[in-house]
Amino acid sequence: MRRDLYAAKGIILSRGVVMRTIVNGKPIDISAITGNIKSVKADLLVVGMFEDKRFEPLLRVLDRALKGEIGKVVKAGEFTGEFGQSAGISSLSALGARKLLLVGLGKRERYNLEILRRVAAYGARAGRLLLMKSVALALPTPKASATETGQAAAEGALLGLYRFVQYKTVDKEKLKELQHVTIICNKNDVKELTAGIGEACKIAEAVNWVRDIVNMPASERPPKRVAAEALTLRKFGVKVKVLGRNEIEKAGMGGLAGVSRGSAQEPQFIVAEWRGRGPTVALVGKGVTFDSGGLDIKARNSMTTMRGDVAGAAAVLGALKLSAQARLPLRVIAVLPVCENMPGGKAYKPGDILTAYNKKTMEIADTDAEGRLILADALSYADKLRPTAIIDLATLTGACVVALGYEAAGVMGDAKLVAKAKTSGEATNERVWEFPLWDEYKEKVKSDIADVRNIPKGEGWEAGAIAGGAFLSNFVTKTWAHIDIAGPSWLPEDSFYATKGATGWGVRLLYAMLKKWKA
Repeated sequence: MRRDLYAAKGIILSRGVVMRTIVNGKPIDISAITGNIKSVKADLLVVGMFEDKRFEPLLRVLDRALKGEIGKVVKAGEFTGEFGQSAGISSLSALGARKLLLVGLGKRERYNLEILRRVAAYGARAGRLLLMKSVALALPTPKASATETGQAAAEGALLGLYRFVQYKTVDKEKLKELQHVTIICNKNDVKELTAGIGEACKIAEAVNWVRDIVNMPASERPPKRVAAEALTLRKFGVKVKVLGRNEIEKAGMGGLAGVSRGSAQEPQFIVAEWRGRGPTVALVGKGVTFDSGGLDIKARNSMTTMRGDVAGAAAVLGALKLSAQARLPLRVIAVLPVCENMPGGKAYKPGDILTAYNKKTMEIADTDAEGRLILADALSYADKLRPTAIIDLATLTGACVVALGYEAAGVMGDAKLVAKAKTSGEATNERVWEFPLWDEYKEKVKSDIADVRNIPKGEGWEAGAIAGGAFLSNFVTKTWAHIDIAGPSWLPEDSFYATKGATGWGVRLLYAMLKKWKA
């Protein structure tokens, strides 16, 4: 990916260690390779070009081998290098690859690791769409290390290839998967690039595991199934404890006990811990496996994606898995309240008062504002563990989607913790945008008949995302940040390497924060 690659001298190819991972239940090999670009064996060779149409040495080598075909496509205006563009060219047996795909990289000065992720995802998906078995990526290196470059390219490809098709039965044999992805690089970068690929494989496995959990039909993924998924982390050295309904009620977790009353499914309170040496960071995740809205029932169109309300808890599990695999020098504790919110005969009602784990009382003004009630128990439980910091992840409010769309999550809380989230968000492109948490907002969630009410006084719709954070602030005394992932955790359409439905958003953000954690 550096300049000496573009010279394309020599005919001997050298390959780094081949990494094998699983995508969509099938194995895929991914590795770094260096040598003569013309000799690379693949069904599809993906090559990038910038908008300035300047032919790098690599493109010139390929153009000569193809007797000027690349130049003809560019000269005819069929391909300009604009981001999102592509053009296919047959190799005519002049290359080791059967077909060449030109992909647009956009403006040279804006090229970065995120563009690399996106283009790698596009190339990998194109290979699969064309029913090919192998894809080779020959893409420029951004201003980054070889390790970061390898990680970004492999992440983009592996995350972009994900699809949720476990329940397909018709034409399932047509759902072919790639078997090999090769990343072409400078001969001096093979070792570092391979290290980055290895890291990407672990990250993609964790994110895709989380996507599977969240995409799963709610009837097949009740709270006990989430607990079962958490228990699988024991093989990585994670300690897992699960409380059922009786233990939840006995512990005084009135929010979780109350919200779950209308469901036939037993709630679960999951505490999972990676006990590395170092500061303690508590991760709290909202785990509503299905949210009907309770007695304040949602409209039909608002309910169809509510199996995705478990995304916060699932993302925390993914980050915990990566922390254990990397043996991070931190004590990472995941606290997950998991339940359904259903309108059964025993359902909690508007006007009820529930008592949280820290003994504060909560007036129920809307049963569809249930996430903050179960998080009240989890946050106050985590708070008693005296961690250095608490971070909660929750699909908390539709108001956050109105404010930020699907492109970012809302964040509020301790300034230093928010800054860490912003920095890691820019690095992973799991971006956050800060909302204020002023005292005036906290006043609005005070109750006339209890300590707090679960939606603000007044119309109830003003500053809804902030109101959720203001409510949660009553259940923490330690350094804390709240991240509302309602928008980016579930997409209505594919977006680059994030696929329609569950995205696994938050796994990479939290892991990036934990890797760089300083007390």
